[in-house]
Amino acid sequence: MRRFSLLFMVLGAVLATPAWPSPPHGSLRVSVRSEQFELSLSVPRAEYSTGETVPVAMSLRNVAPEAVTFMPAAVWLFDFAVYDASGRHLGTWTGGNVPLALARPLALQAGEAIEETLSWDLSLRGLDRRRPLSPGGYALEGFLLGGRDQPSESGYPRPIITPRLSITVR
Repeated sequence: MRRFSLLFMVLGAVLATPAWPSPPHGSLRVSVRSEQFELSLSVPRAEYSTGETVPVAMSLRNVAPEAVTFMPAAVWLFDFAVYDASGRHLGTWTGGNVPLALARPLALQAGEAIEETLSWDLSLRGLDRRRPLSPGGYALEGFLLGGRDQPSESGYPRPIITPRLSITVR
């Protein structure tokens, strides 16, 4: 009986401990858990001025009890999509112009995370140049540029995509 009490106390302490550090006061954060990984996207606040640079923080954490291998398919691991207020896809941070990388396994130990802050100038790649966003409401959706070693039933890696996070450009 004593072993079970101790086990439940330890389990309770583990479950009560947040897996992520709390975001800075006033920041916005979304995350999604997909089997062994948790992907998050956060920004410091909800409103920005045209021409301002936004630090978009992204993190990938191994939430499995063992090491997990990830196969990045590009030079950058993180990207995010931008949608207008009606939900129409406008583009991505990389603009679809991502140099491919030689597939090298990236192993994350249990609880280990990779974090990166993407500097976004509130513009998107157009046909001939970057286009600044007009004032209005937008949503960001984070995703990974890569796949996992273990393919899904269809044979392709399952995507890991965060819920959308809303911002306003003034």
